[in-house]
Order: sequence, then C-alpha cells, then structure tokens
Amino acid sequence: MQKKTVVIMLDYLKGPIWDSFDDFLYTGIPVIDSDAVLRKLNVQIGDMFSSYYEFNSHEQGCWFDAERQKAEKQELLALLTQLTDRLYALNDGSYEIDDRATAEIRAL
Repeated sequence: MQKKTVVIMLDYLKGPIWDSFDDFLYTGIPVIDSDAVLRKLNVQIGDMFSSYYEFNSHEQGCWFDAERQKAEKQELLALLTQLTDRLYALNDGSYEIDDRATAEIRAL
C-alpha cells in the first residue's frame, strides 16, 4: 500500500490540513478524518490565519495584517505543534507528514 501525504499549509479560509472542509476532514485517511482533536485544531488554526485578512481595508481590496500575524506568532506555532504532534501520535504508518506551515511561521 502506498502512503498518502498529509500536507500542512496555511491559506485563506482553509484549515492547515489540506483537503479539509469546514469542521470535517476529507483526507481519505480514516484515523485523521475521524479524529475530533484534529478537526478542532484544523478549524482553530484556519480561523486564526484567515482572520489576518481584511477586505476593503487600507485602501486595498484585500489586505493581510502581517504585523498581527507576527504578534501572534507564538500562539500560532503552539497550535501547529499540537496539530503535528497529534498527527504523529495517530500515524499508523499509512501516511507521511509534509509540514510546510511551521517553518513559514517560524521564519517570521
């Protein structure tokens, strides 16, 4: 059986675990999709990241509040750590983790 890859990224209105939708996960990996802790963290991180965007603000159609993101960097990193730790703890060998978000946030 070929392993799937779980990609962790940050994007507007999207949780960090890609192939997610609202408060449900659709990765096709049962141990991930059925985990309430991952669903909660996925929504929490996605909502936090999306809140940095403002529309029709600062004389722009879409403006990203990079200063607020930097100010909340440690909180976001803590949540990402909880998420990745949970993914590693649940890993039954059926998936690999490609965490792109943590390095991006650490670099702020």
